Amino acid sequence: MGKKGRFSIAIVGLGFVGTSIGLTLQREKGDYVVVGHDPDRDAVARAKKVKAVDKTSWNLVNACEGSNMVILAVPFHEVRATMEAIAPALESGALVVDLSTVKKPVRRWAEEYLFPKGIGYVGADPIPPISSKPEPSADAFRHGTLAICTSPGTEDVPLQILTGLADRMEMKVLFMSEEEHDSLRAVTTHLPMLLGVSFLNATAGHEAWREIRRLAGREFDALTGVASDPEEAVSLLAANRENIERWLGIYLQVLEKWRSALQGGQSEALSSSLSDLLALRDEWRGASISGRWEERQTQEIPREGIFSRLLGIHRKDSR
Repeated sequence: MGKKGRFSIAIVGLGFVGTSIGLTLQREKGDYVVVGHDPDRDAVARAKKVKAVDKTSWNLVNACEGSNMVILAVPFHEVRATMEAIAPALESGALVVDLSTVKKPVRRWAEEYLFPKGIGYVGADPIPPISSKPEPSADAFRHGTLAICTSPGTEDVPLQILTGLADRMEMKVLFMSEEEHDSLRAVTTHLPMLLGVSFLNATAGHEAWREIRRLAGREFDALTGVASDPEEAVSLLAANRENIERWLGIYLQVLEKWRSALQGGQSEALSSSLSDLLALRDEWRGASISGRWEERQTQEIPREGIFSRLLGIHRKDSR
């Protein structure tokens, strides 16, 4: 067990994701303690104010020392250093869960720092529904998807713990390999980031920029505002480069087809294609908001309540 015999969960990173997970854990309290850490004092103050954690520690190692489970909700470019720093403070049998949007490199770091000490690791990726509000809440991920990345040798107990966490957050679980996850994240997150930056580069570097910026509105802001942290953006683009390059090639082919259609004055074809695409987008938006997806079962993990048992939660399932 963790500190003072109680199951201990450390949440490293108290932004939207980490604080929302903390609030979910605190909503139906069991026999466990939640310790939070973030170098941002304001983030810590906000998490404490909404009671997302039982206590906090300004020292990363102290926050994780003796924890049974550590949830890494930090930017990708901080994951390796964080994992290296906390490994000596964890005991054999502890579990580290990484929530970043690239998994293959993190697996290698886990093999380097965690596995030699008998510390478990699972990569997961929580995707909230598009209707989720930007501020942390216990319901922020309700109807969302928790992608759980597996690899040969991944044991059932860590997966049961994560499916239990997903149940508490009212999320659907999607099992996939780390390779598939990184490829899909390339097209859903990293390529849009690259496209936004590239478009900003093309327009802000143009001689008409003084006039362009006056007419730029919400559409321009939505397209160019994806990459807000340069260090994080560059780290993600570099780490997932091969997948991004492949999807970029597909996108460029489609873009060329649209250009040809415009040059050829194919208005009817363009209108028909756009109507079909908007219908697909509406279908996706509806599924994201409701959480009703076409189910894809990739792995059978028994839901035996191990998460609740570990945390000492005794309640009837209200779902």
